[in-house]
Amino acid sequence: MTSHQPPSSPVSPGASLLAGRESTIARHSFWERLVFQSFGRLPSRMTILELGNAVFYPGAVMPLSLQHRTSMETARIAFESHMPLVVLSVAATENHNFIGCASQVKKLATAPAGGCDVVVQGICRVLGRRRGTVSESLAADVVVRPDEPAGDDAVRGMQRLRDVVEEIIKLLPTVPEQAVALMEAIQDPGHLADILAANIDGTLEQKQAVLECADVVRRQALVFEMLVSQRDVLLAQRQLATEG
Repeated sequence: MTSHQPPSSPVSPGASLLAGRESTIARHSFWERLVFQSFGRLPSRMTILELGNAVFYPGAVMPLSLQHRTSMETARIAFESHMPLVVLSVAATENHNFIGCASQVKKLATAPAGGCDVVVQGICRVLGRRRGTVSESLAADVVVRPDEPAGDDAVRGMQRLRDVVEEIIKLLPTVPEQAVALMEAIQDPGHLADILAANIDGTLEQKQAVLECADVVRRQALVFEMLVSQRDVLLAQRQLATEG
């Protein structure tokens, strides 16, 4: 993974990015509005919740079953204090500097068989530096990693993604109506790419590359490649079923 170098003295980005009353947030991007509505501002230091074979994205909602004592305690403290934490995939955990997803623990309950079940919502990308060694650190200094400005190319990229998703939907036996409605309702180019990446097949490395990509058009291209691969697999499966 590419080594990322955050500023030597991270500061909370919330005040500069989201200063002003709630009535002013309409002009900000999806993730900026989500930060404001969730916390008002983000702290410059967060605890780390490490995932296994998964990558988490801003705007996504994910149920998790936690078994490790440290992970359960990290989630419990974040939930009870209404503070964000950084969700990292295993693809990013071996690096001192990383890009992860600042997230909020929305629900937490003790599981009957032990451990705890949580529901986590992704808030925004963050560029972070672990405090201490990689093997020991459960905290990091972070700054928000905003999307780069997106123009007409990103708008065209949204339609390109929607077109191939429609092809995939036609190849699937059943697709929840709410999933289709959600895709149509998303108007932020970067957010659409993130939500699609969270819900399609791909390698851990592919999904981590999407998370690390601040260039929205490039991110769309990475997601498009994953979608086309999934479409081609479905087409091949249908052809085999027809020939059989």
